[in-house]
This record gives sequence, structure tokens and C-alpha cells, in this order.
Amino acid sequence: MINIDEMQRGLKWLISFRVIFSIILIFSTLVFSTNESLPFDARPFVAVYFLSLFMLILSVFYGLLFKKFSSNPLFAYFQLTVDSLTVSCIIFITGGFHSIFTFIYLVVIIAASMLLYQKGSLIVATLCSLQYGILIDLEYYGFISPLVTNGRLAAQVEWNYIIYRIVIVMAACFAVAVLSGFISLQAKVAKRELKLMQDHLKRVERMATMGELAAGMAHEIKNPLASLSGS
Repeated sequence: MINIDEMQRGLKWLISFRVIFSIILIFSTLVFSTNESLPFDARPFVAVYFLSLFMLILSVFYGLLFKKFSSNPLFAYFQLTVDSLTVSCIIFITGGFHSIFTFIYLVVIIAASMLLYQKGSLIVATLCSLQYGILIDLEYYGFISPLVTNGRLAAQVEWNYIIYRIVIVMAACFAVAVLSGFISLQAKVAKRELKLMQDHLKRVERMATMGELAAGMAHEIKNPLASLSGS
């Protein structure tokens, strides 16, 4: 069962992280182009700028809709699906099969496990795996060509190595989904048990307070009764 309050807190962090990531992506691209003496308006860089701007606009859009839809798990699923598509775009821009940013899929999967537990992380892992497989297949058969490339993929890499890479990425996605989902579930159980212990401790403290009050009242009543009995 999804905890709505925890999901809403997680969505706030996710939106904030997306804004920070977009800003870092823009400035890191500018710094890289400057250090390498490359034109900042080169085709790959322009694509990164537009993608970052798109992520910022999406974050503002999510913020405006947060109060109305944050209690609906579909709102979280929608954001994570768009994030996985954004990661696919980043991989395509930065070299496709040769891109070093494949690991960002794992970040999206971990975010899904924090918001939607193991079921959500497995769904997002499936989406990421399918997107990566389709992206590499299209690149291999020449239907698409990454913005940063040194030629056709089929002429550079053997097909068995490509299948090996796809299988490794898919296995990593599902392994992270299972492990992060399990950890999130254990954290949820631990929080529930901690809350029960806190409630029990509060009840014990109230009972102890009432016992002390009753003992004090009995002592105050006992003293006059003892005096009267002695008289």
C-alpha cells in the first residue's frame, strides 16, 4: 500500500532534484564547450540546452499541478515515465551506444522505488529496458544516428557485443529495481514498527503518570486517616 504522505514528500524532492539537475546540465555543458574551445551553439550542445529547458518547464508544470494531483499515484508514474524518456534523449544526444550516461536510468529506477516501492520500480525498470533496447536497435540498423557519433554502429561493433551490452543494461535495471524496492519496503516496515513503539511508549508514560498521581493522592488521603485512627 502506497503511503500518500511519503509519496508527496518524495515528489517534492524529485521535482527539486530535476530543477537542480537541469541547471547543472546547462552550466556543465557551457564549461565543457569553453574548456574544449568548441562553439557553444554546436548541434549537440543546442540539443542539451533545449532538453534542459524542457526539463525546467516540466518541473514548473509539475509544481503547478502538485496540489491537485500529488495524491494520485498516476501523477508519479507520469513523471517517472517522462524522466525515463528524457534519459533516453540524453543517451541519444551523447553518443547512443557509446554514451556514458546509461547509469542515469538507475537513478530513475531508485526514485521510483522510493515513491512507488517495488511494483513501481519494476514497471519503470521495464520501461527503461525497452527504451534502451529500441534505441540501440534503431541505431544499429541505421534508422537513427546520434548527434555525437563517429559513423554507423553496425560497422564499428559486432552484433553479439551489442546484444551483450543490452542484456547487461537490462539486468542492471531489474537488479536495481528489485534491491531498491526491497530496501524501500523494509524502510516502510521499520517506520511503521517505530511508530507503533512510539505510540506504545506514550501510552506507558501516560499510565505511569496516572499511577504516580494515584499514589500521591493515596498518600495525601492516608495521612489524615492515620491521624484520625490514632486519635
